[in-house]
Amino acid sequence: MTSRERWVLYPLLFLTLGIVMRDKFFQRDTPIRARHILCRHLDVVDSNGQPQVQIEGIDDVGGVLKLYGAEGRPLVAMGPDETRKSGIIETYGAGGKPQVQLWSHQYGGMVTTAGAGTDVRLILGHYGPDYGYGQNFGVFAESRKLGRRMLLTFPREFRAGPVPTAKEEDPPDTPEQHEAEASKASED
Repeated sequence: MTSRERWVLYPLLFLTLGIVMRDKFFQRDTPIRARHILCRHLDVVDSNGQPQVQIEGIDDVGGVLKLYGAEGRPLVAMGPDETRKSGIIETYGAGGKPQVQLWSHQYGGMVTTAGAGTDVRLILGHYGPDYGYGQNFGVFAESRKLGRRMLLTFPREFRAGPVPTAKEEDPPDTPEQHEAEASKASED
């Protein structure tokens, strides 16, 4: 090998070794900046490799976001509901099962709670026809194991109408008026 070849080859060799070994000597803490990232699945982990955040795009379902606790247990999940028409937010208990769910659908919203170790859920809100109760709202108990849903309140259906307005000639409602009406009613 001639001396000119050495002047070309050795600097290239040391440059290549430096590039390969750079991350072994220097920790890379500088953020990567990007305007657009395209991926189907993104995991954020802590320094021990435990999952902290998971974002996933699932075919025919939609996007799902999960947040994890210190021990790698899921704490919160957001995504489409089982009908894939509306959104749902779930919070998980210590056992790893969803215990509180916040749903929305075309008829209104629902809050669902479940106790640890039981399959019975308590539902508060609007149960639409997709869920078996028309456009009613109330409090429901549901057992998925038994396949039963029970309405705990009377079904109510409110229709929106005109909002009543106060008439100009009516005096304002006062405590004295209420006392007078109460004494008049007790005399009768």
